[in-house]
Amino acid sequence: MDHEIGRLVDYLKQTGQYDNTVFLFLSDNGAEGSDPYATLGGRLWLDHNYDRSLERLGGKGAYSIIGPSWASAAVSPLATYKFWAGEGGIRVPLIVAGVPGTQANRISQAFTHVTDIAPTLLQLAGVTPPDGRYQDQPVEKMIGRSLLPLLQGSAERTYPDDQPVGYELSGNAAIFKGDYKLVRNLPPIGDDQWHLYDLSRDPGEVNDLQAQQPERFRQMIDDYQRYARDNGVLPMPAGYDPIEQVLINSLVNVYLPPLKRWGLPILL
Repeated sequence: MDHEIGRLVDYLKQTGQYDNTVFLFLSDNGAEGSDPYATLGGRLWLDHNYDRSLERLGGKGAYSIIGPSWASAAVSPLATYKFWAGEGGIRVPLIVAGVPGTQANRISQAFTHVTDIAPTLLQLAGVTPPDGRYQDQPVEKMIGRSLLPLLQGSAERTYPDDQPVGYELSGNAAIFKGDYKLVRNLPPIGDDQWHLYDLSRDPGEVNDLQAQQPERFRQMIDDYQRYARDNGVLPMPAGYDPIEQVLINSLVNVYLPPLKRWGLPILL
């Protein structure tokens, strides 16, 4: 990655575009904790189609996935990993360079969200974000905020302390508000209950504060319910099992398509 980013930087400098370029680098999510070897089908499919040797990592035909134990270690001391709403599953680095007026070599602990990227780039480009319509067509309103005040030093936070920011994926949910986070993870990783943490003091989400701060706890539950209502968040069906769902997705999208070429639909 260093090599390829270096090639891009060299090209931009050679063509005179480097000083007019803004770089944003961010990760997708926390460590991947799936375990494809947990099922017989997964083992047969991987062993037949991929090379898992360390020497081949990153090369054609290689497949590497570290499984839940190493995923948990990789994000330590944060909680959970990809797919779940703990900080280990959703907290990632954001590196920004090239924005005029920013201080170099500075680390900010301010909370930001992926929805802030587009408003930031639009403001840099001098473009007003669409307010519900674009080219006479209805579009979703942008809910993020520009990071430029934070990057240029005129603000210490992207969001005021009283503005909630919601998140949900397949029933795993969170609401962020100031330094606090309300989070719920479904089994088998979580207990399907809400928990309250102060991320500025407890990024590992160890000390649940709902008993010490019941009013904040109730208010943030109300914040999440409002977020879910405004964004059409649907409850997961009873008995939903994410591990089972991954297996079904693999069956439908990976295992069965090659069999179609062998006339399996006709046999069925």
